[in-house]
Amino acid sequence: MPCRQGSRIDQSTTLPRTGGGRCRRPHHGPVHARQCAVAQFAAPADQRPVHARRRIGRTEAKRRGAVDPPRPGSARRLDPTRTILGDDQERWLLANLSGRTARWNALAQQVFFSQRDFTAGPEDRFSDDAWDNYKPERDALRDHITQVGTSNPVVLTGDVHAAYVCDVKADFDDPTSLTVATELVGTSITTGRDGVDQNPGDAIQFAENPHIKFINRKRGYIRNVITPSTWTADYRVVEFVTTPGAPVTTRTSFVIEDGQPEAVPA
Repeated sequence: MPCRQGSRIDQSTTLPRTGGGRCRRPHHGPVHARQCAVAQFAAPADQRPVHARRRIGRTEAKRRGAVDPPRPGSARRLDPTRTILGDDQERWLLANLSGRTARWNALAQQVFFSQRDFTAGPEDRFSDDAWDNYKPERDALRDHITQVGTSNPVVLTGDVHAAYVCDVKADFDDPTSLTVATELVGTSITTGRDGVDQNPGDAIQFAENPHIKFINRKRGYIRNVITPSTWTADYRVVEFVTTPGAPVTTRTSFVIEDGQPEAVPA
């Protein structure tokens, strides 16, 4: 599909697939998620696709109902044998992120990718239902993106019923480390009723996770406007959903420039 002046993706919609590709379930192995054909859009100048979407699936532990409540110092998150992706899906994903890729590469998936420490002070507390609970696999995927030079990686996430913008850091425990990608997290459309801008605990998240740039807990969606030179994420919110008639406004916008993985306020 040729790119016009800009391509738009709403977080609540699915990109069209090209080449007659179909979403499919693997026929064997531990993978519980669907693997989808890569959606690519041709750039007018060099015919390199402007953006590509790769969708991966929710944690196997969640599917099995084997999720433990978050707890401090959990050694499970450091176990290299635990996996979200499974072997087959991991091979598929790493292969698709290597070599000549689209200008923009969107990794559309379900659970929070960036590190989130919920506890103030030296003690850490992470969510079990997130990539934080599969740290070796998360770090390996992040490092692979860096090593192979995947062009402009953007992680698209949902699940937490809140909007976030995060820098994906080369080392989440070192705020001065390089930013290797941006994570854009979309809020819910109706879950959580009207919502609030922020909870009291969000101040702890900002303090303990300096790579988190934005949090909002109202209802809404992200409008992603993609051109060959920029990716603009408009965070659209409504003030209420419990009664009809709420206007839709843009609470904030962030821009990622081609070749610069960090999102900056527009």
